[in-house]
Amino acid sequence: MTTRQKKRLWWCVYAVCTVIYMVWVVHLSRYNFDMVHRHYRQAGERLQPARIEAIAREELETKCRKEAKRVGLSTYTDDHCRSWPATVLAARQKKVETRLLAEKSLAWRKLVIFYLSFGAIFLILPPLIVRLLISLGAFILRNLKCID
Repeated sequence: MTTRQKKRLWWCVYAVCTVIYMVWVVHLSRYNFDMVHRHYRQAGERLQPARIEAIAREELETKCRKEAKRVGLSTYTDDHCRSWPATVLAARQKKVETRLLAEKSLAWRKLVIFYLSFGAIFLILPPLIVRLLISLGAFILRNLKCID
């Protein structure tokens, strides 16, 4: 075997080990991928108009009940807190939609940051560090005249 063939063999062994490592890391991280994607999917599902209206009504009811409790009025009934003028409901829906869009944007940023940091920290850096350590070891041993 020539020196060139030995180098090619070592490069092939290194490449195979790197691919095996990457597959293993991705396999171990499936739960984290699912968690981040589930958060993003849920943020998108909450943006449906029916869900926005339900959230807005619930917030208005909660606010009404808190105000009634704070003032000490026991005359407020559940029906009173459930009926709202269309303008009040529309304004609350707009606020809820704005908040939910911000949550979806945040979930998208988390998704991108997760994938970028995962790729850099767990997929690129370890094989690169191993490659640099192998090169450093070969350089040191070559200078010691142990390797031709």
